[in-house]
Order: sequence, then structure tokens, then C-alpha cells
Amino acid sequence: CSECSSDSDHSENEGPVEPVSRGWLLPSTYFARYNVILVQASGTICGELGLTTRYMYFVPSNMIKHTSLRWNLAALTSLRGRRYLLKRTALEFFFVNRREIFVNFESIDLRREAWRRMKKLAIMPLVAHPPGGTKSLSDPKIELKASGVVERWKQR
Repeated sequence: CSECSSDSDHSENEGPVEPVSRGWLLPSTYFARYNVILVQASGTICGELGLTTRYMYFVPSNMIKHTSLRWNLAALTSLRGRRYLLKRTALEFFFVNRREIFVNFESIDLRREAWRRMKKLAIMPLVAHPPGGTKSLSDPKIELKASGVVERWKQR
């Protein structure tokens, strides 16, 4: 993947994230699989996002440098569409312990498909953000307008 940096490293494995090996699941056991880019503060990692009925897996393309990861869907509280490099091709996942995962898909259509499948697979109703966040799942533009922040900034 040309967008991924070759020197990014992932060593955090806290919260609902668990390191897994490439042989953890047979490809046939995935509900859905997508080629994605995992975006982190330390860089980007190309790989494959796999969905099962209980977990979401990330298997990096470069298994020598990076470890595979697993997130429990029971801990998923919110799912938001995001932009990545000015394209609406990313999703951000929010978990109960305030952990966030930012994943970029190859196209808008793949992001929509993944969004629909995640909504169906979620054990918890996706109605709230992580603790301390807003309790609304409306469009971020609507939330920003309702907050009045832009008007206060204009009047300063």
C-alpha cells in the first residue's frame, strides 16, 4: 500500500484490543473482509479488516513488523463516517473504554457496506458516544450548529 509509512509501529494493546496471529481465523470464518488502512498518530498500517459475529480483526500486510489486532464488538458504542485525505472513505469506531479506531477503506461504497454490516453486528445499540461525550448520534454538522460554537467564534 503506497499510502502507508514503512516505519510506523503499533505497540498499544489496551482495552478491548487483543493481539492475534495470522492463523487466528480461517478466511472462511469471516462475515466480511476489507482491504483497509489503519490510521494512528504514529503512522498508517495497511492490512485487512475482518468481521465476525463477535469480533473485528485487523491483520496487517507486513506481519514481520506489526501484530494483528482484535476488538470485541460487544464494547462498540458508536460508529461514525469520517474523511481521510479529503475523501469520505473512513470510519471511526468508538468503544466503551474511550478507545477509538480510525480505519480508511478503498472506496465510499466499501465504507457504506462496512457501515451497514457493523450496525447489524453490534451487540450494544449504537446510541451513545464514549463516556464524557455527546449522547446524540445525529450528523456532526447538526451537532456543531446546535452547540453555537461557530456563532460565538464569529462574535468574539
